[in-house]
Formats: sequence, C-alpha cells, structure tokens
Amino acid sequence: MAWPFLAPPRTPNDRVEALRKAFMATMQDKDFLAEADKAGLEITPVTGEEIQQLVQQVYATPTGIARKTAEFLQ
Repeated sequence: MAWPFLAPPRTPNDRVEALRKAFMATMQDKDFLAEADKAGLEITPVTGEEIQQLVQQVYATPTGIARKTAEFLQ
C-alpha cells in the first residue's frame, strides 16, 4: 500500500466502483505500463476491495494493542 488513492467518506458507491474500475484499467494499460517500465517503476496494483478490507482490519484492532504498538514504534 505504497501509494493508495483515497476518496472521502460517504462517496456514493457508484463513484467508488467507477474509480476502482478506472484505476485497474489503467494498471493494465499497455502504454501506461510501457512508460512505467521506461521510468524504472514497478507496478504491482492492489484492488480497492483489498485495501478497504485491510483498512477495516486495522480499524478493528483493539485499542490496547494499538496503544502498545504505537509505544513500541516510538
């Protein structure tokens, strides 16, 4: 999740789906991939559904565990 694209809360579902579809189409576009290759960029897209699931898991982390993790990282 190096460079995620985000939409604000309460974005209508049809727009979320349109953005996700357009993003994944771009990640498969031959011209885009050729330019990325020339620039030395590695393209390894992750779907919006996968990112949403990851974020939901992070937010479901119990407060005590999140606090201890934050302390450990300082």
